[in-house]
Amino acid sequence: MRENIMRVNNIEIDNNIKRASKITIERNMDIENSIKMENNIRKDRSIKIENDIKKEINIKAQNTNKKDSKINIDNNIDIDDNIKIKNTVKKESKIKRTENRLYAYKDIDILNQLTEIKIKKLKDDVSIKAMTYEEKFSTNRFNSNVENEVIRREEFVESKIEELRKEKESRLNEKALIDKVLELLDVEEKRLVGLRYFSKPTRSWTSIAQELNQSVDNCIKVRRRVIEKLDGFLF
Repeated sequence: MRENIMRVNNIEIDNNIKRASKITIERNMDIENSIKMENNIRKDRSIKIENDIKKEINIKAQNTNKKDSKINIDNNIDIDDNIKIKNTVKKESKIKRTENRLYAYKDIDILNQLTEIKIKKLKDDVSIKAMTYEEKFSTNRFNSNVENEVIRREEFVESKIEELRKEKESRLNEKALIDKVLELLDVEEKRLVGLRYFSKPTRSWTSIAQELNQSVDNCIKVRRRVIEKLDGFLF
Protein backbone atom coordinates (compact mmCIF):
# COMPACT_ATOMS: atom_id res chain seq x y z
CA MET A 1 0.00 0.00 0.00
CA ARG A 2 2.73 2.38 1.00
CA GLU A 3 4.66 1.49 -2.09
CA ASN A 4 1.68 2.29 -4.24
CA ILE A 5 1.25 5.63 -2.58
CA MET A 6 4.92 6.41 -3.06
CA ARG A 7 4.71 5.36 -6.71
CA VAL A 8 1.73 7.63 -7.23
CA ASN A 9 3.52 10.48 -5.52
CA ASN A 10 6.58 9.96 -7.65
CA ILE A 11 4.46 9.94 -10.77
CA GLU A 12 2.80 13.19 -9.72
CA ILE A 13 6.17 14.70 -8.92
CA ASP A 14 7.47 13.66 -12.33
CA ASN A 15 4.38 15.07 -13.96
CA ASN A 16 4.76 18.30 -12.04
CA ILE A 17 8.40 18.49 -13.01
CA LYS A 18 7.52 17.84 -16.64
CA ARG A 19 4.71 20.37 -16.45
CA ALA A 20 7.00 22.94 -14.85
CA SER A 21 9.70 22.18 -17.38
CA LYS A 22 7.20 22.58 -20.20
CA ILE A 23 6.00 25.87 -18.77
CA THR A 24 9.59 27.04 -18.44
CA ILE A 25 10.33 26.02 -22.01
CA GLU A 26 7.19 27.76 -23.21
CA ARG A 27 8.09 30.86 -21.25
CA ASN A 28 11.60 30.79 -22.65
CA MET A 29 10.15 30.38 -26.12
CA ASP A 30 7.80 33.28 -25.51
CA ILE A 31 10.70 35.39 -24.27
CA GLU A 32 12.81 34.35 -27.26
CA ASN A 33 9.94 35.07 -29.62
CA SER A 34 9.40 38.41 -27.95
CA ILE A 35 13.08 39.21 -28.33
CA LYS A 36 13.00 38.14 -31.99
CA MET A 37 9.84 40.14 -32.57
CA GLU A 38 11.34 43.18 -30.88
CA ASN A 39 14.53 42.78 -32.91
CA ASN A 40 12.48 42.44 -36.08
CA ILE A 41 10.50 45.54 -35.14
CA ARG A 42 13.72 47.43 -34.49
CA LYS A 43 15.18 46.14 -37.74
CA ASP A 44 12.05 47.09 -39.67
CA ARG A 45 12.06 50.50 -38.00
CA SER A 46 15.74 50.96 -38.83
CA ILE A 47 15.12 49.92 -42.44
CA LYS A 48 12.16 52.29 -42.65
CA ILE A 49 14.21 55.16 -41.24
CA GLU A 50 17.02 54.35 -43.66
CA ASN A 51 14.58 54.18 -46.57
CA ASP A 52 12.97 57.44 -45.49
CA ILE A 53 16.40 59.10 -45.37
CA LYS A 54 17.28 57.71 -48.80
CA LYS A 55 13.93 58.85 -50.15
CA GLU A 56 14.44 62.32 -48.72
CA ILE A 57 17.94 62.46 -50.19
CA ASN A 58 16.61 61.35 -53.58
CA ILE A 59 13.85 63.96 -53.45
CA LYS A 60 16.37 66.67 -52.59
CA ALA A 61 18.66 65.45 -55.36
CA GLN A 62 15.78 65.48 -57.84
CA ASN A 63 14.75 68.96 -56.74
CA THR A 64 18.36 70.11 -57.05
CA ASN A 65 18.61 68.58 -60.52
CA LYS A 66 15.33 70.20 -61.51
CA LYS A 67 16.53 73.51 -60.13
CA ASP A 68 19.89 73.19 -61.90
CA SER A 69 18.11 72.16 -65.08
CA LYS A 70 15.79 75.17 -64.81
CA ILE A 71 18.78 77.44 -64.16
CA ASN A 72 20.55 76.00 -67.20
CA ILE A 73 17.44 76.47 -69.32
CA ASP A 74 17.03 80.03 -68.04
CA ASN A 75 20.72 80.72 -68.68
CA ASN A 76 20.45 79.33 -72.20
CA ILE A 77 17.36 81.45 -72.81
CA ASP A 78 19.21 84.50 -71.47
CA ILE A 79 22.18 83.75 -73.73
CA ASP A 80 19.91 83.32 -76.75
CA ASP A 81 18.07 86.53 -75.88
CA ASN A 82 21.36 88.41 -75.49
CA ILE A 83 22.59 87.12 -78.85
CA LYS A 84 19.32 88.15 -80.50
CA ILE A 85 19.49 91.58 -78.87
CA LYS A 86 23.12 92.05 -79.94
CA ASN A 87 22.32 91.00 -83.49
CA THR A 88 19.33 93.33 -83.58
CA VAL A 89 21.38 96.23 -82.20
CA LYS A 90 24.15 95.48 -84.69
CA LYS A 91 21.68 95.40 -87.57
CA GLU A 92 19.98 98.61 -86.45
CA SER A 93 23.37 100.27 -86.02
CA LYS A 94 24.32 99.30 -89.58
CA ILE A 95 21.06 100.76 -90.90
CA LYS A 96 21.52 103.94 -88.88
CA ARG A 97 25.08 104.66 -89.98
CA THR A 98 24.27 104.10 -93.67
CA GLU A 99 21.11 106.20 -93.46
CA ASN A 100 23.00 109.06 -91.79
CA ARG A 101 25.36 109.26 -94.76
CA LEU A 102 22.50 109.13 -97.24
CA TYR A 103 20.63 111.88 -95.38
CA ALA A 104 23.79 114.02 -95.38
CA TYR A 105 24.28 113.57 -99.14
CA LYS A 106 21.65 116.16 -100.11
CA ASP A 107 23.45 118.89 -98.12
CA ILE A 108 26.93 118.34 -99.58
CA ASP A 109 26.66 120.90 -102.40
CA ILE A 110 25.27 123.67 -100.20
CA LEU A 111 27.89 122.97 -97.50
CA ASN A 112 30.68 123.22 -100.06
CA GLN A 113 29.25 126.50 -101.34
CA LEU A 114 29.23 127.84 -97.80
CA THR A 115 32.81 126.66 -97.37
CA GLU A 116 33.88 128.58 -100.48
CA ILE A 117 32.23 131.70 -99.08
CA LYS A 118 34.14 131.27 -95.80
CA ILE A 119 37.43 130.81 -97.66
CA LYS A 120 36.83 133.94 -99.75
CA LYS A 121 35.93 135.92 -96.64
CA LEU A 122 39.12 134.83 -94.87
CA LYS A 123 41.24 135.75 -97.88
CA ASP A 124 39.56 139.15 -98.12
CA ASP A 125 40.08 139.79 -94.41
CA VAL A 126 43.79 139.02 -94.72
CA SER A 127 44.16 141.32 -97.72
CA ILE A 128 42.29 144.16 -96.03
CA LYS A 129 44.25 143.86 -92.79
CA ALA A 130 47.55 143.66 -94.67
CA MET A 131 46.69 146.82 -96.61
CA THR A 132 45.65 148.56 -93.40
CA TYR A 133 48.90 147.71 -91.68
CA GLU A 134 50.90 148.80 -94.73
CA GLU A 135 49.13 152.15 -94.91
CA LYS A 136 49.37 152.70 -91.18
CA PHE A 137 53.07 151.96 -90.98
CA SER A 138 54.30 153.15 -94.38
CA THR A 139 57.05 155.23 -92.81
CA ASN A 140 60.62 154.08 -92.77
CA ARG A 141 60.33 153.34 -89.08
CA PHE A 142 60.52 149.56 -88.56
CA ASN A 143 57.89 148.09 -86.26
CA SER A 144 58.65 144.43 -85.54
CA ASN A 145 55.57 143.93 -83.32
CA VAL A 146 53.22 144.92 -86.12
CA GLU A 147 55.07 142.78 -88.61
CA ASN A 148 54.90 139.76 -86.32
CA GLU A 149 51.19 140.32 -85.79
CA VAL A 150 50.61 140.39 -89.54
CA ILE A 151 52.61 137.18 -89.99
CA ARG A 152 50.72 135.40 -87.20
CA ARG A 153 47.41 136.51 -88.65
CA GLU A 154 48.34 135.29 -92.12
CA GLU A 155 49.51 131.93 -90.77
CA PHE A 156 46.28 131.48 -88.82
CA VAL A 157 44.14 132.33 -91.83
CA GLU A 158 46.12 130.04 -94.12
CA SER A 159 45.73 127.22 -91.61
CA LYS A 160 41.98 127.83 -91.39
CA ILE A 161 41.65 127.99 -95.17
CA GLU A 162 43.54 124.71 -95.52
CA GLU A 163 41.23 123.10 -92.97
CA LEU A 164 38.16 124.29 -94.86
CA ARG A 165 39.57 123.04 -98.16
CA LYS A 166 40.12 119.59 -96.65
CA GLU A 167 36.55 119.53 -95.38
CA LYS A 168 35.31 120.48 -98.83
CA GLU A 169 37.49 117.83 -100.47
CA SER A 170 36.23 115.21 -98.03
CA ARG A 171 32.62 116.05 -98.86
CA LEU A 172 33.35 115.93 -102.60
CA ASN A 173 34.88 112.46 -102.16
CA GLU A 174 31.85 111.39 -100.14
CA LYS A 175 29.50 112.64 -102.86
CA ALA A 176 31.49 110.85 -105.58
CA LEU A 177 31.47 107.61 -103.56
CA ILE A 178 27.72 107.71 -102.95
CA ASP A 179 27.05 108.59 -106.60
CA LYS A 180 29.05 105.55 -107.61
CA VAL A 181 27.48 103.06 -105.19
CA LEU A 182 24.00 104.26 -106.15
CA GLU A 183 24.71 102.84 -109.60
CA LEU A 184 24.45 99.40 -107.97
CA LEU A 185 20.75 99.95 -107.33
CA ASP A 186 17.91 99.15 -109.68
CA VAL A 187 15.35 101.75 -110.77
CA GLU A 188 12.90 100.99 -107.97
CA GLU A 189 15.62 101.19 -105.31
CA LYS A 190 16.99 104.47 -106.69
CA ARG A 191 13.52 106.03 -106.63
CA LEU A 192 13.03 104.96 -103.04
CA VAL A 193 16.44 106.38 -102.01
CA GLY A 194 15.64 109.67 -103.73
CA LEU A 195 12.24 109.97 -102.08
CA ARG A 196 13.35 108.91 -98.61
CA TYR A 197 16.84 110.37 -98.23
CA PHE A 198 17.23 113.19 -100.75
CA SER A 199 13.87 114.94 -100.29
CA LYS A 200 13.41 118.07 -98.18
CA PRO A 201 11.71 117.68 -95.82
CA THR A 202 12.13 113.93 -95.34
CA ARG A 203 9.02 112.14 -96.54
CA SER A 204 7.12 109.58 -94.48
CA TRP A 205 6.91 105.93 -95.50
CA THR A 206 3.20 106.35 -96.11
CA SER A 207 3.86 109.16 -98.57
CA ILE A 208 6.62 107.18 -100.28
CA ALA A 209 4.42 104.07 -100.52
CA GLN A 210 1.69 106.11 -102.21
CA GLU A 211 4.21 107.62 -104.63
CA LEU A 212 5.59 104.20 -105.57
CA ASN A 213 2.15 102.56 -105.52
CA GLN A 214 3.34 99.97 -103.01
CA SER A 215 2.64 98.99 -99.41
CA VAL A 216 4.59 100.54 -96.56
CA ASP A 217 5.91 97.10 -95.54
CA ASN A 218 7.25 96.47 -99.02
CA CYS A 219 8.94 99.89 -99.11
CA ILE A 220 10.67 99.13 -95.81
CA LYS A 221 11.81 95.76 -97.19
CA VAL A 222 13.27 97.53 -100.23
CA ARG A 223 14.99 99.99 -97.90
CA ARG A 224 16.63 97.11 -95.99
CA ARG A 225 17.80 95.62 -99.27
CA VAL A 226 19.27 98.97 -100.28
CA ILE A 227 21.10 99.34 -96.96
CA GLU A 228 22.58 95.85 -97.32
CA LYS A 229 23.87 96.73 -100.79
CA LEU A 230 25.35 100.10 -99.84
CA ASP A 231 26.76 99.37 -96.39
CA GLY A 232 29.56 97.14 -97.63
CA PHE A 233 30.86 99.87 -99.95
CA LEU A 234 30.36 102.85 -97.66
CA PHE A 235 32.17 101.29 -94.68
